[in-house]
Order: sequence, then C-alpha cells, then structure tokens
Amino acid sequence: MSETTVAEAVEHTVGDKIEAQRQYCIDTGYPHFAPSDGKCYKCNRQIYELVSYESASTALVTGCPHCHRSFVS
Repeated sequence: MSETTVAEAVEHTVGDKIEAQRQYCIDTGYPHFAPSDGKCYKCNRQIYELVSYESASTALVTGCPHCHRSFVS
C-alpha cells in the first residue's frame, strides 16, 4: 500500500476532530461556537460523529448536524 493510500485510510477520532476545530479557531481568530466536549446542548448527541475531520479543520462548526440547533444564537 502506498503512503497516500495509508494516509487516506486513517480514521480520525472524535477527540481528533474536537482538537482540529479548536486549532482552526485559534489559527483563524474565529470564535469557537461548538461545545467543547462535542455534545449538542439540545439533543446531547455527539456532533463530531457527522462532521468530517476535513470540515472540522477548515470551517467553523456552528450547529448540530443531528437536530440542527444553532450554537451561534
């Protein structure tokens, strides 16, 4: 297996995604809206189950992908 194929096969944990979002906010100076533990304030489900590592590291997570609760307002 090539290095690229191995790298693509890496599974990121919820903790990895939480850290990626935290670091993205630090790097960009944006506010960190997502709950620090990743659990939605409304439905109590883990938001990072449905958020990719790529999204968590390149865009703000501003709402729950399960119940669609906004973390901004």
